[in-house]
Amino acid sequence: MMRRISLALTLCVGCLLGAAPHSHAQDECSTREFLDQTSSKLGNFRFLKAFKLEVQESRGDNKQGPSMTYRVVLSKNTTYKIITNSSGGKDEEPVLVAKLIGPGGRTIANSYDRRKRKHYGVVGFNCKATGIYTIEYSFMGKGDGCGVSILGFRRRQNI
Repeated sequence: MMRRISLALTLCVGCLLGAAPHSHAQDECSTREFLDQTSSKLGNFRFLKAFKLEVQESRGDNKQGPSMTYRVVLSKNTTYKIITNSSGGKDEEPVLVAKLIGPGGRTIANSYDRRKRKHYGVVGFNCKATGIYTIEYSFMGKGDGCGVSILGFRRRQNI
């Protein structure tokens, strides 16, 4: 009996010690601050969904690193706003980029304009057809990426 208790206690302590580095890594990417800053940019749009995003060691050289994709159902006659906020903004830190892809696979909106080499923190979209859309997130720049994106909506009046 004592051997079982000792084994269970050893396993519990091992689990706690093993989880410590993981929780420390999560502290490094504190998205709560980003979430508060980002939600204030919604204006007269309603909150729909938040995406917490983190990537280890982005590619750098102004190339987009690994992407994270999310599928969302968007409705006709609704205006959507995708807001991104990340640790980037300085030259050495990666910036969060959002790309909205339509049901047919065509890119509808992108928070990074390649021709102008400019990143936009807010992207708007008037949905003309109800369907399943994909939001693809990636970090542009070098280093670890940490950020938040919020999807907001506003119904358009009778069109």
